[in-house]
Amino acid sequence: MRLINQNLFFLKNIFYLVFFLKLVSCNLLPTYTITQNDKKDKNFEPGNLKNKDYVNNKSKENLFEKRCLKPQKKIEIFFQFNQDEKYLKQILFDSPYFMSVSDVYEAIVKISLFQFVYHPHRVSFRSNWQLFIQDENKDIYEEITPHVENDTVESQDKVIDRENYFFDTLEYLLSKSKNKITLKTIIQEFERNFSNNIQLSLLMAQYVKDNQSIFKEVPFFESYFRAGEPLMAGEYYQRIRINKDKIFQARAHSPISQPSLKNNSLNINKVDLNEKNQFCNFKMERYEKGEFDIRPYYLDMMGWSVKNDKTIITMVSSLDWDLSKKFQDNKFLYSNNWKNDFANFCFFRSKDLGPLGLFSLKGRDPGQLLHHLSQYGVASVASKEDLEYMMDFSRHQIFTGPIRVGFESKKGSREQLDELLQLSIPIFHVDSLGQLIGSAQSKKNLYFFDDKRYHWQKVCL
Repeated sequence: MRLINQNLFFLKNIFYLVFFLKLVSCNLLPTYTITQNDKKDKNFEPGNLKNKDYVNNKSKENLFEKRCLKPQKKIEIFFQFNQDEKYLKQILFDSPYFMSVSDVYEAIVKISLFQFVYHPHRVSFRSNWQLFIQDENKDIYEEITPHVENDTVESQDKVIDRENYFFDTLEYLLSKSKNKITLKTIIQEFERNFSNNIQLSLLMAQYVKDNQSIFKEVPFFESYFRAGEPLMAGEYYQRIRINKDKIFQARAHSPISQPSLKNNSLNINKVDLNEKNQFCNFKMERYEKGEFDIRPYYLDMMGWSVKNDKTIITMVSSLDWDLSKKFQDNKFLYSNNWKNDFANFCFFRSKDLGPLGLFSLKGRDPGQLLHHLSQYGVASVASKEDLEYMMDFSRHQIFTGPIRVGFESKKGSREQLDELLQLSIPIFHVDSLGQLIGSAQSKKNLYFFDDKRYHWQKVCL
């Protein structure tokens, strides 16, 4: 049965590839010129999109399985890190900072601060935030951005207290908590429970290594180097001290009177969905016309999720630093060198599985992957297992300038590759394409869906 499904999916792949190639022949597809900067970017060509976190095996050992079986452990955190990063597991497993959590909103704030300290390249004062909350038959999608008087580029650069917006976002989440804990208390807990010297995560170590020629000149990154060489994952370095940060100190002494954030909240249950039972934060219909949203750079967003038996919250930090610009005053956390592309998000109303929300976090055109799932009939999946199978199915992605196709050949069959080769266009092997995460709310259960192309772990508190 699964073989039939796989062939059906692949036939749809071929159908849409042929459709788009016809658009190309009619000059309806946009083209892009490859610049010198693009050539220097190791992520530009699909064949170079290597990811050390890629796994081609569905069985992942869960070191926290026994703890998750205990009935009194009601809160689950879903978090991306490599299996050999035992120090991160231990922090999440044993720290009083996390063990004291009793509410999902408190948990999402605590894991967000944790991400800010461990991964400042993906979670920072300059992040835009996205939330998908499923709570007792409600499905809420939120985009949180800094408040500005108008939408001009000039005003974006002149936002007063823009950095306060990071803390305002966390305060907003805490306002939904049943506990009366304050952000100041949580930050004090963090500083009390974590050493000033912590071990470097794999994601941050790789980021510093890839950009070491730039970061050697930025004082913020001094602690990430030793004897002029970037630290390796697991080595100790001096972390960000939140309570010593100038923005937090100024806020503590003089609390701002008005929040700096702009919250666009949408109750999807009250939205008229299209004929495919879906809602997206981008124009999905563009793909039907062969109009892509292919960027000259590679997007890499970060997300995580927290759930209990009634609520699941998936949170995404949308931030990408523009490393082609010199950092003003050699600063990093406070610089304006950011590209705030929101992660592509789609909501699907599945009759059998229930309401489903998915984020597409990585790639030069993350919306393509959600479009493919829509064409495969993701709104019609009958079970959690069927959706997991669909998400794990071999992916392809179209690139232009020149036209070519990236294909996950290791996850596909020889027959599928032969069919693609008959199209007479360049085919590139890609270890992994994109990253999808999300959640669904059935009548009886809440589910988090991670991407098996990456290492995710579930931690139970």
